[in-house]
Amino acid sequence: MAYQSPAIGVAPGPGQIVRTILLLCALFSALAGYPTRAHAADTGIDPALDAALGQILDQTVGAHGVSGATLAVSIPGHGTWAGARGLANRDGDAALTSDALFGVASISKLFVATVALQLVQEGWLSLDQTVEHWLPGLVKRGDTIAVRHLLSHTSGVRDYLSEQFMEDVLADRDRAWAPRELVAAAGSQLAFTPGARGHWSYSNTNYVLLGLIIEQVTHNSLTRELHQRIIDPLGLSHTFVAPDDPIPGGLMHGYEGRRDETMGQHMSFAWGAGNIISSASDLARFAQALFGGALLRPETLAAMQIAVSVGKWGSADLVYGLGLMCSVLHATQPTPVCGHTGDLVGYRTALWYAPGSGLTVAVALNQTLANPNIVATKVLDVLHSRGFG
Repeated sequence: MAYQSPAIGVAPGPGQIVRTILLLCALFSALAGYPTRAHAADTGIDPALDAALGQILDQTVGAHGVSGATLAVSIPGHGTWAGARGLANRDGDAALTSDALFGVASISKLFVATVALQLVQEGWLSLDQTVEHWLPGLVKRGDTIAVRHLLSHTSGVRDYLSEQFMEDVLADRDRAWAPRELVAAAGSQLAFTPGARGHWSYSNTNYVLLGLIIEQVTHNSLTRELHQRIIDPLGLSHTFVAPDDPIPGGLMHGYEGRRDETMGQHMSFAWGAGNIISSASDLARFAQALFGGALLRPETLAAMQIAVSVGKWGSADLVYGLGLMCSVLHATQPTPVCGHTGDLVGYRTALWYAPGSGLTVAVALNQTLANPNIVATKVLDVLHSRGFG
């Protein structure tokens, strides 16, 4: 296929409420010269900061049922600090380590969105192509649902990940789910007209459809594309795509209240929407590469940040771009951030990059009743108090 310059910089049509987040205006100046491959071994973090970050984790374990917490913090010019506290398994005695694995949940969407946008900038895919174009007959009114609608959750496609669906998953934990079965579980009726003004709804089905489109475009599996385009080039040695990749030991158990939810289900049920396993340090490295320009061109990254209002979903500051959340963490110094959060099978996760300073914070807690943004905000408080950001 001949290369065609994709119209990635074109703002979404009139059916979307679009506003460019002003808090990102300093993004590209902040990214100049920013390291994308910091390692813990290169860290120049002083002992006082090391102790302060460790103390945040100490305070986190035991609160809200959290028995394990892991954190990675990347500071431009100082490398990446990584730490963990608590137990890998609440019923055991093995201490959690800083390279512990966990389900990143919906942070997976940021990986999938990045692959999709790479295909856009290479000319193989267009944000304005429809689901019907790539997946004929799969979705009702698929000819009205564009790739950009899937990326931004403005498609109107309902979420397959309902309570009833999860009951079915739990009833047969070993069942392997085909992606098209997940789409079918969402039902055929749209919640609203795709791209309709003032309408937005978070739907995991959107990212299952994106995964299927990626496979159609590339003639490769989604897992292979994630590895070839992101995981392997960045050296993310602690990042895996379930259920295709074998998961080594070192998995942090995840809980909902007292119940152990540690991915006892066949992870095909979260395909494309939340099935990546990783470590905090690997997530931080991914964010550095993404926002540092190692994965997307500047114009593509700018298109990713054209955001729509999410209404009353999430915090008052939250807006959603193309697979990208942007918000403000209200530390002592309110900090605009971009990234994604996740909540699935016993894990709560957050990955945030601060455009104004280049700071990156990756957090994973093994308790769905806890809030990783509280940890991220405390980290920013500590960093701001020491002159970072």
